[in-house]
Amino acid sequence: MRAVLTLFPYLNLSRTPAIWNIGLGIEDDGIVKKLQWISLRTVDHVFIESKEQAKHVFGENRFKHHKDKFTIFHKGIDTNKFDPTRFQPPNDIIRIGTAASLTPRKGLRYLIEALPAVLERQRNVVLRIAGEAPDGHKAHKQELRSKVHELGIEECVEFMGWVDDMPQFLSALDVFVLPSLNEGIPGAVREAMAMKVPVIATNVGGTADIVIDGETGYLIPPKDSQAIADRIIQILSDERTAQQMSERGYKRIQDKFSLKAYVEDYERFLSNIHSRYDDSLD
Repeated sequence: MRAVLTLFPYLNLSRTPAIWNIGLGIEDDGIVKKLQWISLRTVDHVFIESKEQAKHVFGENRFKHHKDKFTIFHKGIDTNKFDPTRFQPPNDIIRIGTAASLTPRKGLRYLIEALPAVLERQRNVVLRIAGEAPDGHKAHKQELRSKVHELGIEECVEFMGWVDDMPQFLSALDVFVLPSLNEGIPGAVREAMAMKVPVIATNVGGTADIVIDGETGYLIPPKDSQAIADRIIQILSDERTAQQMSERGYKRIQDKFSLKAYVEDYERFLSNIHSRYDDSLD
């Protein structure tokens, strides 16, 4: 945003195409929101991770009005780093896991509330939560711990804190769950699929761009602990389907969400922009 505003005085003078690459952390209201709308009218092109994110940032009507300016780019992950053949997962207990900042937006409360129903069917289950509470959300971590205590499942929930080796963490999981209330394109889901871990995620933001429901994972409604429990139980009780799903998820990441695919798409787009700009100067 700051870069776009800085360039305003020079755009018309230089006749240089202005491309706005939108990541996370977009503000939802106030003066920043208005500046985002001004920026959208001013720039020539916008990179964004999903249509849902564009609608969330600018509103559906503005997105439709300026849709020719948008290009959906899914940031790639290093599939050499997230290599499922590097690790041998342990078999002694069933590990359900998630990786997320400990904030209300990530919906971890609903995952914790789903665990008792899973434990009724599978006693040897542990929920591992990788992630820390950022500044301003320290109290939420205690709220999550209090919920665990209230449900009497302290022995079955592990708060891992910050995890440096995410591939190794993911390799030990039998199921990965991301219960977010809103998202862009969640990197944790891509990484879990790259490690051939069956994925359950809420159908919010751009998650459906990654997870094809019933094929490469399961999509569920947000704030639905019962849906989380049902899908976990389904995965754990049908090993063959879970394996097929994880293989399809792995292939989808390799084909569509790898770093190689991202770079190739980015280079192709810039080449097209360059050609169009050269033609406009002739």
